Amino acid sequence: MKRLMLISCMILMCDVGAFAQSIQNVKGTVLDASTQEPMIGVTVREKGTTNGAVTDINGNFTLNLIM
Repeated sequence: MKRLMLISCMILMCDVGAFAQSIQNVKGTVLDASTQEPMIGVTVREKGTTNGAVTDINGNFTLNLIM
């Protein structure tokens, strides 16, 4: 019985940690350095991950980050 209660408590603690994460949206615009024109289809990626977004026709992007 004690073992079952211990396992149940451990599972509950793991679930609480998963819900503590928050998602933050980072928005921006990619412009050409020389002409200041928006750049279409540029990939913007979170450093060290495969999480990324592609700019739209106006050079805008939204990147969802899990904190």
